[in-house]
Amino acid sequence: MKKHETKEMKDNVVSKNFTMINNRLLSRSFSCAILNEAEWKKLLHFTQKSHYDDGTSTYGKKNFDTYMYTSPKKYKDIVGNLEAMGFISTRQITQKLTSTSLLMTPYCDRKIPETYTYNGRQKQTKSSMEKSREHFSQIPNDALESILKNRSMYVIQIRLMMKIYQYTYLGLFNGVDPNIIYFKGDNMVVSERLLFDLDITENQLKNYIEDLIDAGLLSIIRVGLTEVKYGMEVRLVSENTLSSEYIDTGILKPNYIFERMCEYDLN
Repeated sequence: MKKHETKEMKDNVVSKNFTMINNRLLSRSFSCAILNEAEWKKLLHFTQKSHYDDGTSTYGKKNFDTYMYTSPKKYKDIVGNLEAMGFISTRQITQKLTSTSLLMTPYCDRKIPETYTYNGRQKQTKSSMEKSREHFSQIPNDALESILKNRSMYVIQIRLMMKIYQYTYLGLFNGVDPNIIYFKGDNMVVSERLLFDLDITENQLKNYIEDLIDAGLLSIIRVGLTEVKYGMEVRLVSENTLSSEYIDTGILKPNYIFERMCEYDLN
């Protein structure tokens, strides 16, 4: 793996708001074969634009075209497929205005890709997220904006970036859990769990991480890591020290963070 310099706080992009992404979307069940690139981006677009309190949005094709241009027919097909699979519901308000409601993520049987179990067609709102037992990842809005505008990102790279935020912790200097990914010298060590969820090989993941670093979405920070035994399990924990003097161990850190994270950054 090629060497990358540690990025400092001045390189971070700080968002005041974030978007909640259901972690079930990032599970192995929702492989890249379930939704194509346009459907993934449109679903993320709906998620980002939906109102937090009532789960609805009137942002349509015109706004989506700023991220990914589609013909009117293709756009209609994308929205129709997402609605048929239970991700959204639509309601025509006027001839030109459509209201879209974001629904709680359906369940998918990976063995039968076209089989979906609707989650009661319940809107995904602040209230429903708080009451449900669903797990969500917080994606800074500027990060999601950058991902949506990046025309060269593959679906798997989008899902990988979402997974990275799933395992990003404030108490780890806004870095990624070292038990998922960490660096020993310049060698990247990845967990089988991450490879399983994304259904990719270790070499593929390392190449994708390289691409995300080069795209300015990720950086490597050097931290002290220690092995701690919990019963029969051995886990890596941070020594609560962040320093460029640590040349042997490091963790990934997203360069897009949201405002509350700044309190925990020790750079």
